[in-house]
Amino acid sequence: LSLILGGGEATIYDIASAYASLGRTLNKPKETFSNFSLLYNTEDKNNSKKEINIQPSSIWFMVKAMTELVRPLDYVGWMQFKSKQKFAWKTGTSFGFRDAWAVGMDANHIIAVWVGNADGEGRPELTGSTAAAPLLFSIYNAIQPHTWFTKPKNGFEKIKVCAESGFPVTDICPDTKMEEIHVNGKKVIPCTFHQWVMLDETGRNRVNSDCYPVAKMKKVARLVLSPSQEFYYKQGNLQYQPLPDYLSECLSVSTTNDLEILYPRENFTIYLPTLEKGNKEKMVLKSTHKSKNATLFWYLNNEFIGQTKDFHQITVNPPAGKHRLMVLDDKGTSVIRNFEVVEK
Repeated sequence: LSLILGGGEATIYDIASAYASLGRTLNKPKETFSNFSLLYNTEDKNNSKKEINIQPSSIWFMVKAMTELVRPLDYVGWMQFKSKQKFAWKTGTSFGFRDAWAVGMDANHIIAVWVGNADGEGRPELTGSTAAAPLLFSIYNAIQPHTWFTKPKNGFEKIKVCAESGFPVTDICPDTKMEEIHVNGKKVIPCTFHQWVMLDETGRNRVNSDCYPVAKMKKVARLVLSPSQEFYYKQGNLQYQPLPDYLSECLSVSTTNDLEILYPRENFTIYLPTLEKGNKEKMVLKSTHKSKNATLFWYLNNEFIGQTKDFHQITVNPPAGKHRLMVLDDKGTSVIRNFEVVEK
């Protein structure tokens, strides 16, 4: 995780070289390119420095995903133009907003942009998507020609997947579709998100055999997500139907946890940058609950800081040091997160 968040230093030339090598592998699949700067475990005596050989089909799925990112504001309507051109791109922001980068490529070009202060001082607005990406697309629009990669001939296979989760189907997935995947995708476990759920005879509440007659239960296949998964999934899937609440008689025997803290995660180390006027940026605490009617009660370091309903967010300005966040719902369920705020 620390490597993802910037624990391994890289220059803009390193980043451009890595993406360019991937692009060349797509253009000339039979050749091997190894311009990557690799991190080796020097304590491992059996670790020999081998040449990386990434399959072209793997790179194809990577660049395909990179074309689907939401472009900067001035370029969001690109799909509506007849001459729309595919462009694979990615942004990044260093810890403390010290610098921002964006990199993009097609079959002919690799473009890398770095934005930052020469002294390394951070600024809240210094992010890849807001500072570097607009310049990236301005450069891309100024150069010609725009050519997309040719799809590799090998390394693909079509299988039947669950239409909702995207995993290989099981017998209880209600909707399926054929999907082209990487050949190694066959090794992925089948869908675990669709599960049998027991409802009462009205179909409006969840029940179990400890609190409801088995003969009156309805067995239905439903998409079962954790509170955090549900929070993000329903934002892009308007047809999603959350699980019904438990029947009141079954609440005491329910084993599910409907409450989850989205931010911060456990043992996070958080840096709050200084704004232009010299004030510290505030921290937004986020939680989610599967019941839309739930009321949440928030405690920071054992002090009550507020309650929320519908939208479970609270803004705080914690000092540097270690903190303990506890969130309770109106049924007594609680979740605790420990985190630390550090100063530059």
